[in-house]
Amino acid sequence: MIGIESSLQLLDMVREAANLGASDLHLAPGRTPLVRVDGDLSQLASSALDADQVTATLAAVLPEGALDAGHSVDYALSLDGGLRVRLHAYATRCGWSVAVRLLPARIPTWEECGLDPEVGALSQVDRGLVLVCGVTGSGKSTTIAALVDAARRARALHVVTIEDPIEHVYQEGRGIVSQREVGLHSPTFASALRDALRADPDLVVVGELRDAETIELALLAAETGHAVFASVHAGSCAGAVDRIVHALPAARRDNVRMQVSGVLEGVIYQELRLLPRGEGGRTPIAEVLRGTLAVRQMIRDGKTHQIQSVIEVSGSDRMLALATSAARRGIVVCPR
Repeated sequence: MIGIESSLQLLDMVREAANLGASDLHLAPGRTPLVRVDGDLSQLASSALDADQVTATLAAVLPEGALDAGHSVDYALSLDGGLRVRLHAYATRCGWSVAVRLLPARIPTWEECGLDPEVGALSQVDRGLVLVCGVTGSGKSTTIAALVDAARRARALHVVTIEDPIEHVYQEGRGIVSQREVGLHSPTFASALRDALRADPDLVVVGELRDAETIELALLAAETGHAVFASVHAGSCAGAVDRIVHALPAARRDNVRMQVSGVLEGVIYQELRLLPRGEGGRTPIAEVLRGTLAVRQMIRDGKTHQIQSVIEVSGSDRMLALATSAARRGIVVCPR
């Protein structure tokens, strides 16, 4: 009975968080549940949870034994009412805590996400590498899902996604979407990506480029004529390129620069900013790099420090400066 009560309690808290427009819900022993709205944490109108209550809440929705398998658990699930969430449960000194990311019930279009046309244009890429970067919580996975859905509306595709965990669930449409979860359908990102290359894909989505082997396989997939969309943690478009190159051993970096320069079609850096006073809410602003001849040469020559200046002056090449994206929304940002 405690499991049923706890699962209902979680659903109630998620519903309340959704009604408040929250992006995240946090549960921790001895604390009142917290929600993040427009970047700030605030308390729900609820009493504090003890360690046993948090554990029971998790046990009610996670697979049996999940909390016994290690010190953290990542899991995504659909709740009643069309709500979908991603859970990250982690062990602490006081017991289990959990961060719950609220996901859209359906995949929004890139226009509904408030993304710039220069970002949406990358949905048209049919081969090569597209990277989406930014800090945690900046909406990278939603942007990738929106671009993939736009590509599916334009043409019939076989899309293979590799995620940890599966966040956005694609609906029926043109072609096929094969969604694989690391740990459930494949032991690692690299093994799932290796399998994907044998599955006749048109588009491969890699939830995160985490290690050298996954990066090498992603580059191989892009070199062999597939479109590859992937996220990477970086603070700028140039930083995303450097992150890919420097993930490989120093002896391999010249070859990797050649590979990246040959397959890179675009990089999106995005962050969420508060709208001007009075409007309320947050909006994505973006920086977009395209793989022009000049950019490819800079990557080959190891001159990625020059990429930022190219972005600032290359609007005609469908690139986008962060300041331009912000200005469209009445937001002022400092030059990089």
